[in-house]
Amino acid sequence: MLMPGTLGSLEWSRILREKGVTGVTLAEVDTAPYVCRKTGPDSAIIWGEVTGLGLGVLPATQTDRVLRAMEPLFRGIGPHPDVAAGGLSSINPVIHPAGVLMNAGRIEYSRGEFYFYEEGVSPSVAKVVTQVDGERLQIGRALGHDLTPVHEAFHDAGFGPSGDLWSTIKGSLMLTRLKAPGNLESRWLTEDIPYGLAAWVSIARQYGIDTPLMNGLIDIGSVVMGQDGWTSGRGVEKLGIAGMSQEELRTFLQTGQIG
Repeated sequence: MLMPGTLGSLEWSRILREKGVTGVTLAEVDTAPYVCRKTGPDSAIIWGEVTGLGLGVLPATQTDRVLRAMEPLFRGIGPHPDVAAGGLSSINPVIHPAGVLMNAGRIEYSRGEFYFYEEGVSPSVAKVVTQVDGERLQIGRALGHDLTPVHEAFHDAGFGPSGDLWSTIKGSLMLTRLKAPGNLESRWLTEDIPYGLAAWVSIARQYGIDTPLMNGLIDIGSVVMGQDGWTSGRGVEKLGIAGMSQEELRTFLQTGQIG
């Protein structure tokens, strides 16, 4: 199990197939199980537990078995229809790249000494995040899934009260305590662009979905990171689903079998 996975279980499955390994059940959740920060080599601070983890399993026919094993460990964990729905339900790529890039000057000047969600996710930033989320929802629909909008996902995960994105974040006792990353070499870009947004866009392109805002964030983020966000992470080739029709992909996600 990957925690979180961001479609990593699909890449893992491809590697196993290439090695001739069969019969392995893979799983991933859609966000980390705790709101926390590492504070030293052997210490961390945990502000809260995520009470609404979403679980995706490959093959999806094994979901009930994996869920029973995980329920004693994580309160409120629930199933996604498959690992694609789980990977597309990750919250971080929706909010981190847009939020960090729109606060880039402040992050560099202050070295992250401000509260990212409390101060950095202003109403205007929330508008951009919501638009990114709209593109994510379109990709989900192309795969046959009605994904949960980001503001509802934050609430369902126990982060904050019900409402629009800005209201949910501002009412969150956990999120409003998180400071911004200390620099722009943060995983909020180096992970969430190549392994999040770029992977989603690669799937979108395969099925004819336009994602202009995600494209722009990947392009700008690539300049800021000093690396190609399009090629340094995951696409449909690495995920092992290149060339699959939507029906072929749905069958694979359910059964774990190709062809």
